[in-house]
Amino acid sequence: MNLEQLEPFLINLTFICALLATFGYLISLIKKNNEFFKNIAYLLMIVGFISITFVLVFRTILAGHAPLTNFFESMIFMIAGSFFIFLIIIYKYKSILIGITIAPFICVMMAIASILPADWKAVKPLMPALQSYWLKIHVSTVMLSYSAFILSVITAIVYLILLKRQNAPISSLDKGGVKGVEKTLLMFDELTYRLILFAFPLLAFGIISGAIWANHAWGSYWSWDPKEVAALMTWLVYAGYLHVRRTNLWGRKGSAIIAIIGFVAVIFTYYGVNYLPGLHSYGF
Repeated sequence: MNLEQLEPFLINLTFICALLATFGYLISLIKKNNEFFKNIAYLLMIVGFISITFVLVFRTILAGHAPLTNFFESMIFMIAGSFFIFLIIIYKYKSILIGITIAPFICVMMAIASILPADWKAVKPLMPALQSYWLKIHVSTVMLSYSAFILSVITAIVYLILLKRQNAPISSLDKGGVKGVEKTLLMFDELTYRLILFAFPLLAFGIISGAIWANHAWGSYWSWDPKEVAALMTWLVYAGYLHVRRTNLWGRKGSAIIAIIGFVAVIFTYYGVNYLPGLHSYGF
């Protein structure tokens, strides 16, 4: 099996690991925090992370440069980042609810990456504008920030769902009843905040490094390219989230809603603006 044949195998393996981990966390939840299935699910996510990391390694070998130059490669890097952050989160919090909400979303992202058109996955020569060490610095930083932002929207949505059901009998989620739910609410709110707090400076650095790279490549730090503007708007949305969250201006519910709006901005920046004419269209 050569490297080109190994890549789809590893992608499928990553998907299967995330899918089986989802079932593992679900069974653990049904069986009242069963440690065996929870540990199996965690090990499967570790295998999935190793598998997708090897995809990036093999892409680097095949292409001869960092695998960050097209939509497929950036998405694989972003999923790998999501795996890595997830493993840290689940190790720290040891919550089945985190596993049962994030693992299936990673599974969906892998499914989307696997069905992208072949032309989007093809290894192609590096364009002159991309032949710079800034490629690794700028793109990897931005993609890692997106990884954290993606996970933050999941935790924000779960927070809002649990908040809505706070006064309803949801003993199936936590043995502690209502008090347990309040504890879970605080956990998801804190997790959303910490994920955004981690991603926010990364995106800022990504925007700044992109501006420096643009000056080297095109002779201008800022050209009002759609991707540049969208990235700045996304950063401002999350700046608004941090302000509201720290000051408790609109309460934690309002903060969670802003986190969801921020995710919409991320999707538009990452995917939507590729349909607009601009200097970043090659990424599509």
